[in-house]
Amino acid sequence: MSDTENDLWSLGAGGRHELGTLTINYDAFYSHTVTRRTSNLNFIVRNVPSAQGYFQWEYDLSNRLYPRIRVINGLDPRNPATMNRADLTLEPEDRIEETVTAKIDAEKKFVTDRFVFAFKTGGKIRATFPRFDQSQQNYTTGTTFPYAQVVRPTDRVVHKRPQYLEVIPEKVRELLASSPALFPSNVYAAKRASVIEDFAAEEKTGAAYAMGTVQLGRHTTILGGVRVEANWWESRRKQVDQATLRETPVNNGSYYTNVLPGLHFRHALGPNLILRESVNRSYGRPTLSRLTLGRSEDINGNIAQGNPYLRPTTSDNFDVQLERYTARGGLFSVGLFWKKMQGFYYNQSYRFTTLDANGDAIPDPNGTRTWQKWQNAAGADNKGIELIAQQKLHFLPKPLNGLGLSLSATFTDSVAHYPDRPGEKLPTYGFSRAMFNASGDYVLGPFRGRLSYRYRSAYLEGIDTTRYLDDWFAAREQLDAEVSWRLRKNTRLTISGENLTSRVQASYQGYLPYIEDNSNYGWRATVGVELTF
Repeated sequence: MSDTENDLWSLGAGGRHELGTLTINYDAFYSHTVTRRTSNLNFIVRNVPSAQGYFQWEYDLSNRLYPRIRVINGLDPRNPATMNRADLTLEPEDRIEETVTAKIDAEKKFVTDRFVFAFKTGGKIRATFPRFDQSQQNYTTGTTFPYAQVVRPTDRVVHKRPQYLEVIPEKVRELLASSPALFPSNVYAAKRASVIEDFAAEEKTGAAYAMGTVQLGRHTTILGGVRVEANWWESRRKQVDQATLRETPVNNGSYYTNVLPGLHFRHALGPNLILRESVNRSYGRPTLSRLTLGRSEDINGNIAQGNPYLRPTTSDNFDVQLERYTARGGLFSVGLFWKKMQGFYYNQSYRFTTLDANGDAIPDPNGTRTWQKWQNAAGADNKGIELIAQQKLHFLPKPLNGLGLSLSATFTDSVAHYPDRPGEKLPTYGFSRAMFNASGDYVLGPFRGRLSYRYRSAYLEGIDTTRYLDDWFAAREQLDAEVSWRLRKNTRLTISGENLTSRVQASYQGYLPYIEDNSNYGWRATVGVELTF
């Protein structure tokens, strides 16, 4: 049970000046966002071994996306008498973020008889100030708790599996208010959880660039330049002493600069036939959430920890693309790419049972708890081919001439190097071997329609001690649609639907897949009116 409020307001302004062959653009932007979760209640009922005995389950994995689970020893999961523990968490929170951005660009053009040259330079500054404050209360109930008052049987089926029971949040709140003695408080867990994720941070980024574009004759264009970007960040959070419950401030911060050169070529090989080549360096910053996260421990003793020492990810990129345009709105292209990455992020994960003197987990393949911490990997080589085909079908007879088709496919190979798994061939986090997109558009008078299909193959989401324990997201496909009708010259009615087939997103563990989790967000429809002034 959760109630959330969101408030956002922003202000932007800018301008443009043209002084002959010199053009100057500038703008500034400010935003203020507040997300307030005023109420959040989690009440998890557990059937742990008791006088009623153990639940014995039978698992049917013939359909791995929808594993079937049945009780085979006669105990009734709907019977409150089998319940002897519940964990109650109340967790309101506030997220506040302010962002300020300003940038300026200037471009000067030079035209001669032999070539056309344009020089462009500019700078940008961005500052963001996020704050997060969470309060938490933790309670654990026992065998004498009146579970029958706060749960009820249900015939609801989730992912083709029976739910058996559902919690009545209002009844839990009423019972907590009227009989607080039934809810013993976990003082340290509540205190620790209330401060472990709290932080106040600021991140500032300054960037400057210079680039030049030269056109040699009618067929060749060369663009080269360099961008220098500097980043500062610092955060303030707290940690709690288990014995005294005393809060101690923890301050972290870092500074780094990246130089990002790039060189790009465009060749007009013939009418509507373009060849492009590019060599450049890019980088990505670690998110503040990964840098500022404290140390959290769930009820089963599993530990997750942030890492303020994460460094930025850099990538040297090499791309070649051949494009063919048709006279009737078509595009056919093939592209090759190779990305050599350094320091990309992965969630280090391994099993453990005990901690060392510094509080770090001691790896144990047979451990009963899990340790997770974001780390920089050694590097990765990602390469692949991308195919694109787009065509308006004007040549068909009416009314089919309003159709348009778009297809794209990407096939990749990824080899990443993880310090925890030396010598093994593993892919980069989130890297699918195949992705496919297809869409059909139709336009007839004031009507527009679009049907699109997306597919991506399985990808790695977490590594463990062996490939038999690694976590993967299974292959996913999604079907979306959108139709619109122009009511007037400046008014359009739009109806869109996402995930129309309600496909399950499944995650699995191991080289031979064992489904761990099924998530189904169902389909979503949106109705809107677009006004143009």
